[in-house]
Amino acid sequence: MAIDSKAIKSYAAKKNKNEKEDGRRDLDADYGKKVYRGTREDGTRWEKIVKWFGYKLHLIVDASYELPIMFSVTKANVPDINEAHHLLEKMEERQPEIL
Repeated sequence: MAIDSKAIKSYAAKKNKNEKEDGRRDLDADYGKKVYRGTREDGTRWEKIVKWFGYKLHLIVDASYELPIMFSVTKANVPDINEAHHLLEKMEERQPEIL
């Protein structure tokens, strides 16, 4: 099994500060940020920061057959590790034979 998440951008440009439905803003989305870090062959470090407004798709998949087992969609600011624990708890409750 493998656990990962994917950013899903909202069509809305930004958060609705008024929190009122006006048909032009996404009231459920939020800002997300993911930081990637690594080391080049010459030993120097690099960092890439990706920011977006929208959601996250959290997945648990069967890595051998590439089939989804559990998923959830959250606001973009929900940490991956928190949602992974939540999905594993749901799996233990609903599909204990897989674990």
